[in-house]
Formats: sequence, structure tokens, C-alpha cells
Amino acid sequence: MRLLLAALTASAVVVVGGCASPAAAPDAAAGGAPDAIADVAVDAVPGDFPNWATWWDGAGDPKAGIVVLKAQNAAALGLGEPSIFQLAIDGAAKTMELQRTGESAPRVRFDLGRWQLGRVEAYDDKVNYNPSNLATAPPDGVQWCAVDAIDHIENPHPMGEQNQAGAFFRVKASAEGKPCPDYLLFVRAQHGIGFQVVFRPLNLYTAGEFSADKGERPVVYVRQVIEAPADEGYYGIGEMFDTPQHRGKVRALQLEADFNLDGSSNEGHVRIPLLVGTRGWGWFGQTFRAGVADVAASDPARIALTVQTSELVAWILAADQAIDVTSRYWKLTGRPLLPARWAVGGLLWRNENKDQAEVLQDAADLRKHDLALSGMWIDRPYDVAVNDFGFDPALYPNPKAMIDALRADGLRLGVWSTPYFDPGYAGKQKSKHFDKAKQNGWFVNGVGMWATVLKWGPPVDFTNQAARAFFQSLVKQYTDLGIEGFKLDYGEDIVLGIGPARLPWNFADGSDERTMHQGYQHGYHEAYASQLPKPAGRAAKTGGGWLLCRKSAWGDQVNASLIWPGDLCAGWVKHGECTTDGQCHAGGLPASVAAAISLPTAGFPLFGADTGGYRHGRAPKQLFLRWLQHTALTGVLQIGGGSDHNPWISNKVNNKLAPGDPFDEETLALSRELIRLHARLFPLLWTEMAKTQGDDPRGVGPVRALGLAYPKLSGDAGLRAREADQWLLGDHLLVAPVLTPGLEREVWFPPGVWVDWIDATVHDGGSTGKTESIAAPLAKLPLYVRAGQLVPLLRPTIDTLAPATTPGVESFANDPGVLWLRAAVTGPMVGPRSVQLYDGTAAELSYTGKVLGLQWSQSGAEFAKGAVFEVTGLGEPAAVSAGGVSVAPLATAEAVAAAPSACWHYDPASKRLSVRAVLGATVVTLK
Repeated sequence: MRLLLAALTASAVVVVGGCASPAAAPDAAAGGAPDAIADVAVDAVPGDFPNWATWWDGAGDPKAGIVVLKAQNAAALGLGEPSIFQLAIDGAAKTMELQRTGESAPRVRFDLGRWQLGRVEAYDDKVNYNPSNLATAPPDGVQWCAVDAIDHIENPHPMGEQNQAGAFFRVKASAEGKPCPDYLLFVRAQHGIGFQVVFRPLNLYTAGEFSADKGERPVVYVRQVIEAPADEGYYGIGEMFDTPQHRGKVRALQLEADFNLDGSSNEGHVRIPLLVGTRGWGWFGQTFRAGVADVAASDPARIALTVQTSELVAWILAADQAIDVTSRYWKLTGRPLLPARWAVGGLLWRNENKDQAEVLQDAADLRKHDLALSGMWIDRPYDVAVNDFGFDPALYPNPKAMIDALRADGLRLGVWSTPYFDPGYAGKQKSKHFDKAKQNGWFVNGVGMWATVLKWGPPVDFTNQAARAFFQSLVKQYTDLGIEGFKLDYGEDIVLGIGPARLPWNFADGSDERTMHQGYQHGYHEAYASQLPKPAGRAAKTGGGWLLCRKSAWGDQVNASLIWPGDLCAGWVKHGECTTDGQCHAGGLPASVAAAISLPTAGFPLFGADTGGYRHGRAPKQLFLRWLQHTALTGVLQIGGGSDHNPWISNKVNNKLAPGDPFDEETLALSRELIRLHARLFPLLWTEMAKTQGDDPRGVGPVRALGLAYPKLSGDAGLRAREADQWLLGDHLLVAPVLTPGLEREVWFPPGVWVDWIDATVHDGGSTGKTESIAAPLAKLPLYVRAGQLVPLLRPTIDTLAPATTPGVESFANDPGVLWLRAAVTGPMVGPRSVQLYDGTAAELSYTGKVLGLQWSQSGAEFAKGAVFEVTGLGEPAAVSAGGVSVAPLATAEAVAAAPSACWHYDPASKRLSVRAVLGATVVTLK
């Protein structure tokens, strides 16, 4: 028996045994609700199945078209990608394999024989059945059912009536010699995404919420097992602070208490049930229920995914390249929300601003010291009470004038905010909105603890439509004033419980903390995202705004455009490292780097930590600059912390965790260089973000893990040793910041030739990668460009990405200017190297050993003034021609940059050639 399901076109016409039925094309993005897919019309989620017990008798009913096949117990489903993927289910062998045509080994094998159902003697509504508790405090009487048989069901129900196009299997299980509930395994293909796998009970008594009055020994856990080849790496799951790779780790899929760390939690602010294997597959659990992923930790050959549920919808995602698996998840749950373009240009904030005058002085100092940032935000306190949604007139007498002055300087403004109305406990000022919200029942109904424990009272219930509308109207007061971004803090009160005990939270829509510990973020963030100014398109100069969020969940990437990791330590400590005082830490700079690398694969492309850290005081000079070397080479650069990190302020270091020298003139000078480099990298950053959009999204955004970039080397010892402290920015920049107090580090150079960004030193990674020890003085950013590849940059004098009216402030929004294209040539190349930007701009470089070809192939919608090519590693030119006409040299590289037409300059000391190019070809003949 072979059952072939093929997704043939973009509209996903599904063909089964000659019968066709249309399936919705994944397109429009939506916010998503608990346990729901956001933008794909799915007709096979658990709640949509019929009442199986009304027509299933366990043995087969020919009148209903049900036949249990025992002799030919297998099915294969095909998927057009355009490469062909198949999901082959073998009931006799108890396996399910994702296969790709032309490959001998499966991409992934699910060991169905090791799948389990976890039952308890009686369901207790007061118990927290978080699977993380199973290792140390399992619930009383838990019993694990093992799979005994998997039988293929042919024609399980008349197709015309149920419209379920796919393959059905009955799963029989037992525990201690006694039968467990029969389960249904349903699999179908979804064009351009992969395969949906539904695992749910055939009997009513274990379906839905775990009802204590139905049936015996209800199922409360589902465990799925996947084989884990030794040479495969595993990414995704979320924002991880130790390493982005999960092999050998047990990962909770939610925020949990951990009182051993200085943050009192496991720092699981962004945990996503999405696991990506480097062979080019992914597993996504479509649920907000609690879960735990044992990634080849207990058993080095297997992954065990355990979820607190009696039924689970999962997706097996398929892509030709491992780096594109996350984009299949986006097609299910929504494309990442693009922030305003200036939001990736750099942001400044203080932990506390004194008043309006200090904000304006900071803006003036930014421009005085030539720091190319594009925005600021004001952290609390700035209002009379938390979430009054105004400004304290004693501190901010004219906020509109302040916003206008900042805009003139090319700085857009955001504010800190939370999902509360301050109740005025302990002598604090009560929010003017608290009494109204309380009288109308607009708060989440908690366990009463909020009255004495929670800092700002209970969170607002965004499932209450009246509460949501009222809250949105308050947010709109800010956006109408000109606020264009929000740092959304807290909102992490909705937790599963502590240990085995639930902490019940009940919502207006009937949901509770068992799903809303994750789902709450959707309503919280959407209330703000819905009020931000809307961009007029991908290339819009203004609009879009930003949300900088601390906690998020799957599907929330449609609201949360930026993620920051919460309050990391201003120190060199690793995640979980304990210092001599006995304190164990959430982590400092190394934790920030690991999180920045790990988060994009989990669906959030833009991550930005507080440069310098937050806890334990002000960062000393060396730590701050090393941290800035990290954040300047990510998608988001934001400078601030628990103690202010304004680079021009030389305060005394008050940091016992990381003592050191205060900021000085060198700190300011190096900060200026790094901040401007980040701003100049905008064309690269935005091109990578543009790839995450549209009908066929690709990649993970600007920052990518080494194991995803080099999946066939994911088991390499050198790569694994460095995967938590190195990354690729785009395709061709290798970033390796120093994460310890010292002046050297080891760098793993991937296959190929890499050239030092600063001094043009050449490093050869060979065919499989190579580790070298490199010198890294404080002024040296360990940054390397792949030989022969073009890196797009803005002009060196750029000040801001935002519009500006102040004379002398160079604004990209006002004038994109000439594009700069930087490359390092180390020898003849086979074929040209090209780059294409988000606006359609295209350029090309070729080199034969004697002739360098520079091609400005196409002007884009923004970069229409041509380019300056900067090429290092060459000898002196004998002649340069553009369009067949000889071009004369100029005296300096600065003169080349300012020239309106073709020209060039060569610096023999640095072996750097600068060429001003216009549309067409420029040919450089070398001596």
C-alpha cells in the first residue's frame, strides 16, 4: 500500500488517490492565539477532528469505509519543495522518516516505537504537570505507556465528508501488561512547509482539558522520540545563554524558577518548541503547553520531546538547506515584523533619566561626540505613576517639544512600558487607571498573591476585549504624541507554578496559566504593536516603530520586532558560573553572545543586549568595549544598563563582579568607530531582514550560527568549541569578539580564505576549517571577511538612519548617498562574485590575477548614485577604465568618495584601491 500526497502548486492543490481538494496557501500573517496556527488555514488541528468514538469500534467498520491494514502497514507522503521530500511511515518497523529524493540517508527518523503516553491514576487540578518536574518530582502514580502496534487505516472516513487528505494510523499502547488508550496518528503534507503530524486519543475521555471525572488514568504527557546521529547539531528552542547548540542538554521549553541564579529564573524568556537539525529538518510543537527537550542528554543517540498534554499537533519542517528550516516555521506562524529601519541604527538609554533636560543633553552630546545612533528611549521613572500613559509635568514639562527636538537631530524616541496599572502599594503613586480597571474586572484573576507580592499589581487581561480596547487607547496617546517605540518589560507573572503546585491564573476567555504562561505575550505585545505607525513598505524611510520585548513566545514574532535578554550581568561570567562569594549568575558578555547566536534560529532575527550589561554596576572600560564589539556586529545595537554606559561619561567603576578602569578618551574614540560601523552595515542588515519576508522567506536574519552555515561540519571539534562565541553576519563576515579579560583568543576559521577587516591579514580555513590563536588588542575587533566577497556599506560619514533637519547631521533617510562596497582579494577567482540588496541594487566583482572587474550592474530604488568599491590586497594599477574610457587617479580616497563621476585612488601602504563607479563596468589592469 503506497499513499502519495503531493503538493503541486503555490495554491497547494492536494491530490490523494485521484481525489483533489484545495488547501489554503500560507500567506497572510496574524497574531495567533493559544494552540493555534497563525496564518495557515489548517483543517486537521485536534479540535477539528470528528468525534472518533461515534464511528470507530476499534476493529474496523466497512460501512464507514474503515479498513485496518495489517499486511501492508506503510504509507509514504510526498512534498514538492521544489526538491521532493517524502515522509515514510512504516508501522511494522515503528518508524517515520523524512526523506529527500536522491539522498540515501533520511534527513530525520522518528522512533515511533519509543513514543510514550504518560498517565496518572487520577487527574488533580491543583498539580503542576510541568514535564520539567518529572526528573526530580514526578506526579504520584505516573505510568508510561509504550507503543505496541501501529496499524495503517485505509479510508478512515468518507473523504467528501471529512476532507482529511492524508494518512491515518491507529497506535496501540500498553503499560505493565494492561492496554492504554488507542491513539490516532494522522499525517499530511503542507506545500512549502513540511508535514503536519497529529497525535491524539481515539477515545473521548482523554481528549481536551484533562477532565478528572472522565475515564481512568488520564493521559497528561505525550513523549515523542527522534534519533540523533552523532555528527548532527541541533539549534532553535529559543534564547539560550550557554550555547546555541543543544546536543547533550535538557532544555525546558518555558520560563521556570531557578533560585540558584541571581535572576531567580532559568532565564527562559524566549523558549520556542522548535528544534532544527543540521541535516535540514525541524520539529515544531504547535502548543503553548509546558514541555522539555532532552536533546541526546540522557541517551546520546536520541532526542526525547515531552509535552504536558494528551494530544499534540506537531510539524516536521523540510528545507533543502538547514539555514532555511526556520523560514518554514514562519510560513506557519507569521513572518517576523520588520521594525522601523532606523531602529537597527543604534539606540541609547539610561536606567533612569532625571528629566527632560537630561534627555536633550544626551542627544546633544551624542551629536557633539559624533556617535552615529538613530534613536533613544526613556526608561522609568518618567510618568507620575507606572502606566499612567503620560509624562510627569514636573520632570517633562513639554514632551512634544522634546520629541520634535530629538527628531531634528535624527533621533526617534521610545519609552519603557509594562502591562500593569500601579495599585499604589507601599506608598507608591497609584495609576489613575487602576480603579477603573479593577472595577471593570480587567485584570487577570490570579491566586491573590498579586496583592502582596507583585511589584505593580496584577497584569491586564488582554483576552477581555474591553480591557484590550481601553489599553490600546492609552498606547495611542503616546503614539499620537510622537512616541515610536516601546521597551516592553515584565509581563512574566503568568507562570506554571512552583515545583508540583499550580499557581492558577484565570482569563476572561476561559484560558489559564497552563497555556497563557506563553500565550499572554501575544495579547500584551499586540496591544502596543497595533498602535505603532505603519510603514509604507519595505523601503519606507519612516514608520514601523519598534517593540523591544523581554519575553516572547512562538508566533509572537509578528508583534515583537526586537528582543533583549533582560538583565544580564555586567561581567565576564558565563551562564550558571558561580563566583567566590557563592553567587551563581545568569551570565554576562559570554551569555549575551550565546543568546544572540541562538535566538534567530528560533524565529526572532533581531536581538540586542544592554551593551555593558545591567546587573552589578557599571562595566569597566575593557568589558564595555568588548561588549560593544559584540553588539555592533549584530542586528540591534542598544547602549545602556543598570549603571549608565554613555561612552563620554567617565564615572567611577562601581562593579565588584568585574573591576577595572573607568571610561576615558580611548573608550569614546573606539566607541565612535564601532557605532559608526554598525550604522554603515545597514545595507547588509536590512537585506538579510528583507529575506525573511514575502511568499518565500529564507534564512534566519543577519546573525547565523556556525553549525547552520556549515551543517556538514556541525560535528567538527573546532566548530563545536567556538559555536557559542563566533557567528556569521550575513554570508561573508565572521565575527569573533573577545569574551575574557585578555588580548588574544582562538578563532575557528571556516572553510575558505578569510581576511582581517582591520589589517588585511590572511587566514586560510582550508577545506574543513582551522583554529588559530590570534592577537586581539583592545582596539582590535576580530572581524574577518570572506576573500573576494562584496560587503555593502553606507558612506563613512553617516550620522543617522532616521530623517533629520539639523544642519550637519548626515541622514540616510534624507539621502541614501553613494553605496560603498568593500572586498579583499587574495588571488585569482573562478567566476564573478555578486551582491544584490533589498532595494534591487546589484554589483559584481571579478579578478583574474591581472585584471580586476568591478560592475555596477543595477541601480536600486534607493542606491541610485553609484558606488565606491574599496578593494584590498592588490598591487598598483597600471590603468583604470570605465565604459571603455580611461579614468584618471585622484590624490586621496576622500576625494574619490566625494567625486560625482568615475575616478580612483591607490594607497600602496595598505594596498587599498578605491574606485568610484557609475552604472556599467570598470576595468582595473594591474602592473
